[in-house]
Amino acid sequence: MDTEGWKLLLEQQNKHFMALLQAMKTPTTSNSVQLPVYDPDKQNANARAWISTSDICMGDQPLHDAALVIELSRALKGQASEWFSSVSFSGMTWNQFKDMFQARYDCPETSAAFLINVGNTKPKEGECLASFAASMLTSLLSRWKNLSPEQIAVATVLAQLSQFEPRVQRLAFTTEIEDRNRLQQELKALSFLKRRANPSEVSGVDAKRFKAPPTNITCFKCGRVGHKSVTCRYSSMRSTESSSKEVPAARSTNNITCFKCGGPGHFASRCLGVSSRSESSSAVSSDVRRVDVCQIDSPSGTLTHFE
Repeated sequence: MDTEGWKLLLEQQNKHFMALLQAMKTPTTSNSVQLPVYDPDKQNANARAWISTSDICMGDQPLHDAALVIELSRALKGQASEWFSSVSFSGMTWNQFKDMFQARYDCPETSAAFLINVGNTKPKEGECLASFAASMLTSLLSRWKNLSPEQIAVATVLAQLSQFEPRVQRLAFTTEIEDRNRLQQELKALSFLKRRANPSEVSGVDAKRFKAPPTNITCFKCGRVGHKSVTCRYSSMRSTESSSKEVPAARSTNNITCFKCGGPGHFASRCLGVSSRSESSSAVSSDVRRVDVCQIDSPSGTLTHFE
């Protein structure tokens, strides 16, 4: 009887030691949740990224009521803290707060517009490329978390087409297109009223400003249909032909007087009197010849050397 009692006592003691060791190995869990700080007054404040991070912090047991109000009052700074004090109420849940917060600080943005804005971002001065890539990757994953592959593909196509057509860019910023059929319908509507001109007829001319010639206009100069009298080329051709056939009348030279020699019947450009006078003067001047030459002789002398 004594041996059995000691054995039971030792077994019970071993069980207590095993329970104590198991309790020491098990990590302690805290029920407190700490949300990241959000300040809309800062330049890099991102409301969508803050909501995504706060969802991860909430986990499977999100805060509610008084605990949620206390934690949000600590996390929100600046204008967000003033706004939250005016919209908080008793019994508030995390989902209700997210709806109000996104309506206040998260501007509704289409998937294509988000891609366009991401494509225009650049690393800051002194920012590491790894940090910039991590921030961009986090934004893309949080934005595309609830989108299907078809929605992502449509948004990518719209962002690429917006670089070539301004109307597609407006569509990308204003309309959320979710499938391929809707995208094809919108693109057909954009190109339905677009005028198409023959490149051989309007080479070098802007196709948007090209207009087909009217067919119900009659030219009052030549009587033909399809053009106005201002742009009539047939009347100009007729006037050219008629002017080439006309012979100009000979101008009388009786009343013409040369202003150089004073003689009648010729112009000053064809005056023979001036040329004859110039020739005679040159002949007279050719008899007299003058030669003006200046010459410097080398110095000459005698050098006498005495020893």
